[in-house]
Amino acid sequence: LESRLAVYATFFFGAFFTSAGFFQNLFFTVKHFHIAIWLLFVIELLKGDLWSRIKQNYSDGLMLIPWLGLLLISTISSFFQIDTISALRTNANILSLVLSAFLLVCIIDRDQSVFIRALYFFILGVCLRIILAGLAQTGLTLSMQDETLIHNNHIGFLASSSIFIVLAFLLTKTGRIAKLLFSLALAAIFGSLLLSCSRTGWISFLISFTFFNILFFHVDKDSSYNPTATKKIYFLSLILFTFSLITLSAFVLNYDVSQRITYLSQLWDTDYWRFTFQDRQNLGFLGIFRLIQ
Repeated sequence: LESRLAVYATFFFGAFFTSAGFFQNLFFTVKHFHIAIWLLFVIELLKGDLWSRIKQNYSDGLMLIPWLGLLLISTISSFFQIDTISALRTNANILSLVLSAFLLVCIIDRDQSVFIRALYFFILGVCLRIILAGLAQTGLTLSMQDETLIHNNHIGFLASSSIFIVLAFLLTKTGRIAKLLFSLALAAIFGSLLLSCSRTGWISFLISFTFFNILFFHVDKDSSYNPTATKKIYFLSLILFTFSLITLSAFVLNYDVSQRITYLSQLWDTDYWRFTFQDRQNLGFLGIFRLIQ
């Protein structure tokens, strides 16, 4: 039994996060990702490697404990909401993703080539989802993926969490075709990040950019990619300039993007934060933690 194909499918559908058609509920739906992760679970179970891998690598999954803490808080607050069942279904959906991530961390092959190919499939899923969302934005729907680009927090966060994976490949790949493909993917992902009008995604991008800079300037000297400090500064400056230029263009050319950026001034409005923390819709006494336009 070949578990690598199931790993690739899991990474692809982790990005191309579509409903599988079961339990069509707004708060809890079975995705193709769930089917792929169960397939991986069954394959490893039949091979007899499942429990030994979990026992060997479970410590790597401890980084997911903060997510369980947030879910516990959210679950407790669910009992104080009007629609408790819907809130519990949402938490159950998130819990399924946390457990899936734990399973992946424990049983994924530590072979670097397998992990890199899995990331290729993840990027493919991201790009395909963005393309279909862009087509749907124009009124052309080709699949069950009927989401659009503008005002889409899901696309925004997906783009911000994947853009630096693509950038890392762009830095390390040497072939012209590979560089061209990753450059196109990078442009599409960053463009979708802006058009999503997701300030959650934008803030996540800034945080990711900070971490990327830290890691980029601490590349292992034994790594195959180890440019000089001057080249690193030059490259990051070029990337920052390009991102800023695209952002400025989107601000001027797209009303939704410019309006969304302008509304960021709410972060300095004390009345806005007072309203935010009093809203008990999502996380109860912790407030909604969501920027409202």
